[in-house]
Amino acid sequence: MQKIFFLFLFITSAILFSSCSDEKVINDSGTEKKLLAVSFDNNSHFTKLNFPSGNIISNDIFHEKNDSYLTTAKIEKFKIFLNNIYALIPDENKIVIIDKNSYQITKTMDFTSEDLVPVDIAFANATEAYIIFKESPKVALLDIYYFQIAKYIELSGEPSAISIVGNQIYLPVPLDDFVCVIDSRYHEVVDELPVDNAPYLIQPNIDGDRFVVISAGTGKLPNDPRESLSAPSVSIIDIQTREIVGSNPLIPSSMDIAYEIPLDFVISNNDWAFLITTNFLIRIDSRDPTYSNKVEEHSYTTLYHNNVINEIYAIDHLDNSSTIYQLSPITGKKTDKTSLQKNILSISVD
Repeated sequence: MQKIFFLFLFITSAILFSSCSDEKVINDSGTEKKLLAVSFDNNSHFTKLNFPSGNIISNDIFHEKNDSYLTTAKIEKFKIFLNNIYALIPDENKIVIIDKNSYQITKTMDFTSEDLVPVDIAFANATEAYIIFKESPKVALLDIYYFQIAKYIELSGEPSAISIVGNQIYLPVPLDDFVCVIDSRYHEVVDELPVDNAPYLIQPNIDGDRFVVISAGTGKLPNDPRESLSAPSVSIIDIQTREIVGSNPLIPSSMDIAYEIPLDFVISNNDWAFLITTNFLIRIDSRDPTYSNKVEEHSYTTLYHNNVINEIYAIDHLDNSSTIYQLSPITGKKTDKTSLQKNILSISVD
């Protein structure tokens, strides 16, 4: 009788253990996500779709709501912040601010009279955003409560990117080899940090205690007078001390990438940075810039990371079609995809 009892306990425990093990392995990769994608075909379109099925919710939600297209120019980039979509239209010298629920235009910021071409925007808090412009040392402070330019801040060089953590705004200035720091409490430049090799792209880590800077390398960017080519490199800046705590040439998988130009990069919540260059997708340890590896040899155009759900997407173009790939935030390998007969320029989780 005792043997039967222990046999019963063993079988029951095995069943329970098996059930618990199965329950832990939850694969939600098939879960549909809603994406907002901007595409262009002589008009710009805001397309809502499900990923990865590719089912179109709306071919152009802006056109549906307004019975007209937003622009015949390219929306090169858009960002969603609080209740608004900020659409950057460099060819028209504009940023159009759109209510993300009604898709009605809230405000159009036109920089034509200043001869400024907006290329990026970042948000410091619920009332302030900072705008950088193509080949200009000016940074615009935008009041996003009243949607007015509060002031222009003059840098001593032309920034190529902008990123914000708390009240610290960091802007790499590649042709002058430094990263500029603006403090949003004072709305002025408070520091210039020397970073060599043409600092070009910048992103913060998930903890917000350091910035990772990708330097393009010399002799490749427009207006760079330096003729000698150098490979891209990576530097890490401690935000609290503003010190460079790590710097290293980028040599993924022992490759020579001196001719490669960095195009875009993101950092996952797992502290892995992913960089697309002219021909490669590269993974970098954001804690240790000495480590990097080639994920894939391919020419992607754009990367997007949503840090709330820690999802990374890459856009690939082929003729008049585009493929959106979801990448692992740890390995950078493809985990899902959808293809559309559209020339997609930018995406966001909706």
